Amino acid sequence: MTGAWQRMDQRCTAAPRSVVVVGRARFTVLTPTLMRLEYAPDGVFENRPTLFAVCRELPIPPFETRREAKRVVLETEALTLCYTEDGARFSEGNLRIRLRSKPPTEWRPGMLNKGNLGGTVCTLDECKGPIDLPDGVLSRDGWFLLDDSVRPVFEKDWVSARPDAGQQDWYFFGYGRDYARALKDLTTLSGPIPLPPRFVFGSWYSRYWPYRAEEFLAIADEYARQEFPLDVMVIDMDWHLDGWTGYTWNRELIPDPEGLLSALHRRGLKTTLNLHPADGVQPHEEAYPEFAEAMGSDAAAENPIKFNCTDPVYMKNYFELLHHPLEAQGVDFWWIDWQQSAKTPVAGLAPLSWLNHLHFCDLQRERPPRPSRRGLTLSRWGGWGNHRYPIQFSGDTRATWDMLRFLVEFTATAGNVGAAYWSHDLGGHFAEGRTDPELFVRWIQFGAFSATMRVHATRSTENDRRPWLDGEPFTSAARAAFALRYRLLPYIYTMARKCYDTGLPLNRPMYLADPNRRIAYDLPDQFYFGDDLVVAPVLHPGRGPDRVAEVQVWLPEGDWFDLTTHKHYAGSRRHRVLAALNTIPVFVRAGHPIPLARWGRLRCAEDLDQVHLRVYPGADAETRLYEDDGESNGYLDGQFAWTALRYTAASHRCFVQIGPATGTYDGMPRIRSIVVELPATQPPITVTRDGRPIPRHQWEYDTSTGTTTVRIPRVTSTEVCAIVIEFTEEEA
Repeated sequence: MTGAWQRMDQRCTAAPRSVVVVGRARFTVLTPTLMRLEYAPDGVFENRPTLFAVCRELPIPPFETRREAKRVVLETEALTLCYTEDGARFSEGNLRIRLRSKPPTEWRPGMLNKGNLGGTVCTLDECKGPIDLPDGVLSRDGWFLLDDSVRPVFEKDWVSARPDAGQQDWYFFGYGRDYARALKDLTTLSGPIPLPPRFVFGSWYSRYWPYRAEEFLAIADEYARQEFPLDVMVIDMDWHLDGWTGYTWNRELIPDPEGLLSALHRRGLKTTLNLHPADGVQPHEEAYPEFAEAMGSDAAAENPIKFNCTDPVYMKNYFELLHHPLEAQGVDFWWIDWQQSAKTPVAGLAPLSWLNHLHFCDLQRERPPRPSRRGLTLSRWGGWGNHRYPIQFSGDTRATWDMLRFLVEFTATAGNVGAAYWSHDLGGHFAEGRTDPELFVRWIQFGAFSATMRVHATRSTENDRRPWLDGEPFTSAARAAFALRYRLLPYIYTMARKCYDTGLPLNRPMYLADPNRRIAYDLPDQFYFGDDLVVAPVLHPGRGPDRVAEVQVWLPEGDWFDLTTHKHYAGSRRHRVLAALNTIPVFVRAGHPIPLARWGRLRCAEDLDQVHLRVYPGADAETRLYEDDGESNGYLDGQFAWTALRYTAASHRCFVQIGPATGTYDGMPRIRSIVVELPATQPPITVTRDGRPIPRHQWEYDTSTGTTTVRIPRVTSTEVCAIVIEFTEEEA
């Protein structure tokens, strides 16, 4: 092999002291709330990593073991396992686990997980609206059993089927209502959710259309003229010669591929090509003679070479001869549009799952002098463990209001299996005639609060998803959604880092933070976006010329403010909110600093030379801003920075502190400006920094919005910038 594949077997043998063997059964205490349960008829247990479980070498949690003849009891702070050795497979007669939850719960093999909160599916192709979802890790029952008995294993840098020896290999998650702990257990055992490159969180343009090279460039330039940001240009099927599968440029449409990719890069864009590898390598491909020779086939016979992702030789040549040359021309990553079979010669292995792994790992290979890049695929969900290979692509959906509404629930629920990053066809893939422009705008607004903001449509003269084509008032409404998205990028990227650290997804069901509130389970049309924002997108047509829609939103305990209107809302209750076409109902937790970028930003990759900090009056709170180089894997080795953000309110004044930054990375800004935005305030009397008055020209008060804005033109990353604002009367 080339060494490009990611080794998955280095931390998969559990510490001996965390393991208890009882006859043909083996129990491994992985965390206080997670146990591995194995039964092997031949007494031979599996220590290799599987496509799901890749990290079992964990710190040993405190637990006690008691043995009584053929009975063993394992007890952690959260779980008590009782097993009676009888030589038989696990059953309700020989195994039970008690949870120290409220109320206490007892699990036995065969029990139904009736309160399961759902997971995700491979694809939503052709969907018009809601579908049933399979189980995820989170359940109102407080437990989940994941059966890993037949999932293939990693053999160093490859994959093989597990022996069919009648083994049981289970993972028992017992967390009660501590859902965050369950997701942390999932990503501890199955690997963290990688931090995608920063550009992923920007705007993508995609359309299944036979564009010529000059048309791609014209579209990129038009985005800039129309003041719509753009970070990724997707080049769909027609980039290659006719056929479902292809690796040779269609030079009638794109006569100079390197020139096109270079021109897009000069405009600051990343590029991805659509890939359907199922039909193998055909004789008409430019790389066919070399590929056939490498596979030991007679090129002169011109026989198609069948696709086989489980053959290491085929896949070595697949990457080195078909993909690496295209990447050398300028292709940044691949859209793996797999829609074919679910079987391979390796029992239990789906092609999509393995392709996602290989492509993600291959993109991280060393290519001196350029440092290794982060792995990235755009692909459908490949099953348990595929959260390690973002970004997920939800498939070819129908353009209906019901579909948009279901996507809100679908996206948040997918985090229950670790699928934290989704890219949807904003506007829908298929449409009956011209898509309702109001529906398209509302889809864009939801996309502004998803992992990626990727517009797309199938080959149709009636539907091109360039967001300005419907004219006013739709263009202005779409532009406002794009602008808000790009303002929020520092907050979004910080939450993406938190996703890597904790397993908490970007889009979160309301019950994830409020598991003991019954109402939190009945709110599929709204979600947390990170820690401090609640989004209730418009999911039905509005009324009147301004398309005003009514949204019912429930806000958690505390005080909340509308991000756009700055209106105050009390928590722990429902609210009726009216949203015109250009409005997205987004609510900010009071007192929590929200890091923002400046208005008018057009690229994710731009340095954060100016940090805006917005804080609404409320209780004291502290958070952090996360930064790294946005592209390399340096963040895995400590190359990143956190900047402390603190808000404190007392009597008629408030205190805002920024910094210092801890940590460093290549390209880190050492000096930048800071803008503090304090909406919903009274006019200030004095504004000071570190005890000294700030010149009057550096702060202002907007009476129309009640916003105090303070500008600090020059702040170094290592210093503390402490600002105190005194108001005319006490702030709530």
